[in-house]
Amino acid sequence: MIHIKEISLDIPIRGKTSLNQAGLLDNNIGGVIQKQNNKFFVRAIDQLSLCINDGERIAILGRNGSGKSSLLKLIAGIYKPSEGSIYNDNDMATIFNLKVGMHENETGFENIYTRGYLLGMSKIEIDSKVENIIKESGLGDFIHIPISNYSSGMLARLAFSIVTSIEPKTLLIDEFIGAGDNAFMEMAQKKIHALADKSKTLILASHSNSTVEKLCTKGAVLKKGKLLYFGDIKDALTHYKTHG
Repeated sequence: MIHIKEISLDIPIRGKTSLNQAGLLDNNIGGVIQKQNNKFFVRAIDQLSLCINDGERIAILGRNGSGKSSLLKLIAGIYKPSEGSIYNDNDMATIFNLKVGMHENETGFENIYTRGYLLGMSKIEIDSKVENIIKESGLGDFIHIPISNYSSGMLARLAFSIVTSIEPKTLLIDEFIGAGDNAFMEMAQKKIHALADKSKTLILASHSNSTVEKLCTKGAVLKKGKLLYFGDIKDALTHYKTHG
């Protein structure tokens, strides 16, 4: 279970700014710009509470800057909330920036071990999975060349195949699936469904309505860091369309 209680996330605005007070503009995207002690910051998440049960498949919906990525990073423990608390007893894997933990000068094969170690796997565990990872990636001989030669879709295939090989209790994905071609998307969807069917939890941030309808059962709609709606995915998509 993931229990989120009244969390906020304040991100300082660094560098020179022409703002002289907060709240001058009614921006449609992004969090709320605030000022305290003569310093500006963006409230990326604002007093958000949410409970996600094991086995649920949740879509995080919202415009650019609504707080989707920030919320995922808070759940993953990458960010710490400025206020509130998060209780999370799940082991998890994340697919955010595909290049995190990947070395461009290493081959795809070498990166399987590099990324695997970062995910907490031992060499023995990776040895037992490497053949299947290569097969699922569909990269063939390209697995033996440096990933600096990969397209974004090829890199997506490799990263996804590595991360999902550990079958985490919770999988967090941020705007990822669209990076692949149709064959890869079909494979990724089948893999995620298989994980979810084994009582795994999926939390996916995406702008693709068709993707979230296929993969998710519930949706959380965010606007300026606030939670507007949480419930059935079709109702969430309707709410996002009219109020997001």
